[in-house]
Amino acid sequence: MCLVPYHERAATNKKLYEDIIMKEKQAQQQQQQQQQQQEEDGSGITQFVNKKKVKIRQPDFDKYEQLCRGEQTDVGIPHTSAF
Repeated sequence: MCLVPYHERAATNKKLYEDIIMKEKQAQQQQQQQQQQQEEDGSGITQFVNKKKVKIRQPDFDKYEQLCRGEQTDVGIPHTSAF
């Protein structure tokens, strides 16, 4: 494959590519401005909201959570790092 700068589609492709780059730069600048504004007025701190709805809690889930935290359970010994 070779590049032909004077091909009829070359100018259109170049313009399309430049437009994409310009839009990406504008979006990045807008995001930076929003972050700066949130830092200035303190609105950048958001409260965590758990959207997951647990309908049925399985019987062994409490034991699973205890094992994940490294707590002793009647299931077995807690997971400890070998390192």
